[in-house]
Amino acid sequence: MRRLFLVFFFALASVSMQAQQDTLYLDAQQNVIKKKAKASSCALVQEESKQKTTVFFYTLNGKLTQSSEYSKFKKQASSRILHGETHYKFSGSTQDSLFVFYTNNRRNGLATYYYPDGAIMAQGQYKDGMLNGLLQQFYPNGKTKRQEIYKDDVSQGGSFLSAEGTPLEFTPFYKRAEYANGINGLIQVISHNMKLSKGLIEYMADNKLYKLTADIGIWIDPKGKVTDLCILRTDDPKFNEECFDQVLPALEGQTFTPGMIDGKPVQTLFFIKDIMCSISPAR
Repeated sequence: MRRLFLVFFFALASVSMQAQQDTLYLDAQQNVIKKKAKASSCALVQEESKQKTTVFFYTLNGKLTQSSEYSKFKKQASSRILHGETHYKFSGSTQDSLFVFYTNNRRNGLATYYYPDGAIMAQGQYKDGMLNGLLQQFYPNGKTKRQEIYKDDVSQGGSFLSAEGTPLEFTPFYKRAEYANGINGLIQVISHNMKLSKGLIEYMADNKLYKLTADIGIWIDPKGKVTDLCILRTDDPKFNEECFDQVLPALEGQTFTPGMIDGKPVQTLFFIKDIMCSISPAR
């Protein structure tokens, strides 16, 4: 009788776990869509509690690309809140390429970059979405390659060693992409092309929300071309991608200096926090 009870208990637990998992299809911006034919990827959603949902992202042929913990996972990507561990995978491999923590959609705490064989390539500290503090890079054999200090994603300098330990001319491990007219010029382009719908303005006025902010990310390829724009965090789901529809076309014709990792141009996400929209209080 006890054996039958245990078998029944584990079967029931298995059904319960399966009931909390959903497979979803996603478009190129990772928004949930219904039709597989239009999907760019898919995700397995595992709700563990009201405060924690773990999501596994896959290519359509079943290769795991990322797993992330969320405090809120919604159909619209801009309404989700990354909170906890995220593992980014090498293409076609189960090995992590980057392991990082998020709090409320911003990277915070220790981030670890890996070589394809699993050896640690670099470790650095994030604060409010940007590299801040000590970053160390290693050769595949574990010997130190770089030690440097960052402030808001910008290297403040450090040391750079050869594989034999000989000092070399310093270059940073990470260099963010750069806009020709600087960050203030980029914010001006974004603000000029940001459009608030009549419905959003009325919603803000009705709820006395005179200011909303959002963190946005601009994807820049290794040639310095803008390829996409996404909302990383927003004060309100109504302040979303629709408000930035005209920003991407305005930036697509402009060239950035590409971001660099370990001296090589790479695709990077240019992070801009607290882009603001505001309305005047009614008198």
